[in-house]
Amino acid sequence: MEKLFLLAIILAFSFVPHIMSIPFDERDLESDEKVWDLYERWQRHHSVPRDHHEKHKRFGVFKENAKFIHEFNKKGKKHYKLALNKFGDLTKEEFKNSYASARVQEHKMFQSHANSGKFMYGGANVHDLPMSIDWRSKGAVTGVKDQGKCGSCWAFSTVVSVEGINKIKAGSLVSLSEQELVDCDTSDNSGCNGGLMENAFEFIKKSGGITTESDYPYKAANGTCNAQKLNSPVVVIDGHENVPVNNEMDLLKAVANQPVSVAMDASSKAFQFYSEGVFTGDCNTELNHGVAVVGYGVDEDENGTKYWIVKNSWGADWGEQGYIRMQRDVEAKEGLCGIAMEASYPILFLAIILALSLVPHITSIPFNEKDLESEESLWDLYERWQRHHAVPRGHHKKHKRFDVFKENAKFIHEFNKKGKPYKLALNKFGDLTKEEFKSSYAGSRVEEHRMFHPRARMYHFLYENVNVRDLPVSIDWRQKGAVTGVKDQGKCGSCWAFSTVVSVEGINQIKTGNLVSLSEQELIDCDTSDDNGCNGGLMENAFGFIKTAGGITTESAYPYMAQNGTCNSSKMNSPAVVIDGYENVPENDEAALLKAVANQPVSVSIEASSKQFQFYSEGVFTGNCTTDLNHGVAVVGYGVEADGIKYWIVKNSWGPSWGEQGYIRMQRGIDAKEGLCGIAMDASYPIKTSPNPPRKGRTYRRQLSKAVLQDS
Repeated sequence: MEKLFLLAIILAFSFVPHIMSIPFDERDLESDEKVWDLYERWQRHHSVPRDHHEKHKRFGVFKENAKFIHEFNKKGKKHYKLALNKFGDLTKEEFKNSYASARVQEHKMFQSHANSGKFMYGGANVHDLPMSIDWRSKGAVTGVKDQGKCGSCWAFSTVVSVEGINKIKAGSLVSLSEQELVDCDTSDNSGCNGGLMENAFEFIKKSGGITTESDYPYKAANGTCNAQKLNSPVVVIDGHENVPVNNEMDLLKAVANQPVSVAMDASSKAFQFYSEGVFTGDCNTELNHGVAVVGYGVDEDENGTKYWIVKNSWGADWGEQGYIRMQRDVEAKEGLCGIAMEASYPILFLAIILALSLVPHITSIPFNEKDLESEESLWDLYERWQRHHAVPRGHHKKHKRFDVFKENAKFIHEFNKKGKPYKLALNKFGDLTKEEFKSSYAGSRVEEHRMFHPRARMYHFLYENVNVRDLPVSIDWRQKGAVTGVKDQGKCGSCWAFSTVVSVEGINQIKTGNLVSLSEQELIDCDTSDDNGCNGGLMENAFGFIKTAGGITTESAYPYMAQNGTCNSSKMNSPAVVIDGYENVPENDEAALLKAVANQPVSVSIEASSKQFQFYSEGVFTGNCTTDLNHGVAVVGYGVEADGIKYWIVKNSWGPSWGEQGYIRMQRGIDAKEGLCGIAMDASYPIKTSPNPPRKGRTYRRQLSKAVLQDS
């Protein structure tokens, strides 16, 4: 019964269209007046800006598309349905020019890497392969992203495959940077004007790796290569191989082992308005868009239609939550829409992860005693630090802050000489005083907030009867695919929202098998009764809000802005994940916290305002700190050092350039009942028993961003 329920949850997320298209029927098409009302409803729903002149000009296109969609669905002859998504008033030609104009073969002719001809899965027996596989359920696929109106689909396709093989080989799912490829891979690829995935794989190999999305965020525009970020890779690969051309059986062998990048034709009206089901065409083999195959399966229809699970890069509001299922094993050797014509995948022999494996990131600058010998050498160090972290400082401010920087550098150097279990580093907070740092990044005043915005504590504890002796010695929810990439709250006091989201993302993955990056901004903008956006909040209040609101939407549908905003009700009313409430971990009880973390990520409050915490770099943090709770984080695991020191694995929200790739290991099992820095004082976690919302007849509202290998 439990397995059936889990299956129902997975299906509810994976193969049900999102509520990002507007439902309509025959009555809405009866007259121009009613179609006009439908058009205005569509504009409001998708927040599509149209002035009066353009609105009238585009009305005819919208009317034609609405009728096309209605007639298509009415016939019921296909295995899939269409919906009135965000592309509703674009002609087929406009859609193709903006989102499917990659001209892959042309790009390949002039800028392709030689194919080695090797295919590592050639010896696999198709009869030995599983009937179905879904790399999402194995925690090897990050949340759906949106390329916008930049033709960078090739970069997104590349990144999906690299993220996947990294998770498979190294056990860590890390969201990687498409923007690094757009800005820096310019010899063989052309940024927003298109590219090839195999070229991008070779670029990553030659560059020594690729950095994280949070370290080099996506801008949907061509930019200048940031050499500092390029030179701080997090994931490496050893090259790539091509799947033999026009062979779906070989593609099956590859996808059974890892996500695979493919090119296809995505320019048809049927593809433009795809909503749900197994896509069977219409399309041709004029390759114009880059995507990634992340699994395959067999439909439960009477024909047992076989399909590929394809991850697109047009946001989670298109298709089946950003995915499309495409028919496989068609008669044409090229595969449907040419999916078997241009497939490639990255190779990773040795799982050398430069990140997330509890080693410090190359985002602080090394220095030694010589750099501190004189004012001149310190000034040189300060300028090096500014360049490294791209910290803007005017001439006056630079001189004013030099003394603070100098004091911090000396503090860090002296501390590291003491030989503690952890080290400090000259990170991006290098010229902030302790008070400035506390005010901007650790000023939540948890107890004060609890006093004025109380919520009844939940005294039922789900894991009460668990025997601590039966728990594993260590657990890391990152390795189980239940933790998204490290995010950055910026100078917005929204740590409570980030902590909440980590725990909800985690329990959703544990219960459904799908890791979905959820929206902190929705909590900031909409959870305003008990929480205060950038001015602080409590995680348990946020859990209560998510339950009452009927769920929370995705990060791609409601992206983070690092500031307070007005609640977008259409986005809030299209939840992707639901929870059934929350529980508090018994206060001041690290053993109880251990029981909870052994079963799911847990939100906690800590005191994070010390200079040691500010400059933490690596190792097991043992203090100094107090129990004046001022920061929300999430515990995503625990373990034991070789020397016997027990620790918690804590995910922070200050970006991957802080600590151990955005994480800190904090000592556990200390004498104080509150735990180190008060970590056991205010812990809570979400409860999930219900499936995610089934949404009939809804579509994904994806940002029409697509391009494709150039198209895109």
